Amino acid sequence: MGNNILFQQKREHILQVIHGAIRDYQIWKEAIEQDEQQAQSSRSMAKNAVTLHDVLPTSTKYYCLVDASWKNEKEVGGIGWSLYSTEGIQKLQGSSSIKPTNTPLEAEAISPFNGSATDVRYDQVTFISDCKQLIEETITKRCITEAFSLIHDIHEMSKSCSFSFRYLSRESLTNVNVLAKNARIMSQNYVITWLS
Repeated sequence: MGNNILFQQKREHILQVIHGAIRDYQIWKEAIEQDEQQAQSSRSMAKNAVTLHDVLPTSTKYYCLVDASWKNEKEVGGIGWSLYSTEGIQKLQGSSSIKPTNTPLEAEAISPFNGSATDVRYDQVTFISDCKQLIEETITKRCITEAFSLIHDIHEMSKSCSFSFRYLSRESLTNVNVLAKNARIMSQNYVITWLS
């Protein structure tokens, strides 16, 4: 309005000024409400996020994050794992390339076997994977997939060592995801690092 008076010597009617101010206020108010809704949604999502300790059974002494990296059925895959005490102290980590598998599920099913707690004989370990299908089939013991024999072997192994299996989203498994990817890309032989 001030620019119109100054440069064009034109005055707006008082009703136009009032309606413009009301319109500007409504736009401002809607923007504030939208910002608040987005902030509340973000807080709600953060509050409902499942954490590592939410999924661990009370009987767990250790947890082992496992992941596989798979590109196609003709190239080597990679696996990575990292074993921790329930207090969050990392005990060891490792990675290896694996022979080509037909599907990513088969590669994911191999990851708890190679290295990790199975080779060093830890018990009461919870294996945590981002492969929901593998975890569901391992827990329910109903496997109708191409990884049937591997999942059957996981069942047998878990009986004697008190192993359990849980799902957690990929964001929580970044470290082992990188280990698995690097092992696949570099066709790396079995590498294990003792940390404590």
